[in-house]
Amino acid sequence: MNNINCILGTKIDQQREDYLQYCLCTKRLSQNSVSAYDIDLNQFLIFLEQEYPEITAGEQVLKPVLQDYLLDLNEKYAVSSAKRKIAVIGDMLELGSYSAEAHASVGRKAAENHER
Repeated sequence: MNNINCILGTKIDQQREDYLQYCLCTKRLSQNSVSAYDIDLNQFLIFLEQEYPEITAGEQVLKPVLQDYLLDLNEKYAVSSAKRKIAVIGDMLELGSYSAEAHASVGRKAAENHER
């Protein structure tokens, strides 16, 4: 059985937690969607732990790592599932170290627009 014990508590694990909260609270995704994203991200963290144990933060995930993961996904999943999993990872990683503030900023702007 796979687990992510070595990754838990690292910066990338915190990024995962922050991203899931952002999806739930700011993007207002359903709990089912957020749960599916959590599964996708946990699978990626397991891959990192097994193949790239030195990676502990999102900014360390470079294109070759994602390409390796995509190859791994393509062996196990349908193309549509692999694309979704990569898209979720990309969404979590796209804002890097500015993620929390950027997500909060987007949330504030959405709230302002909603009040109008």
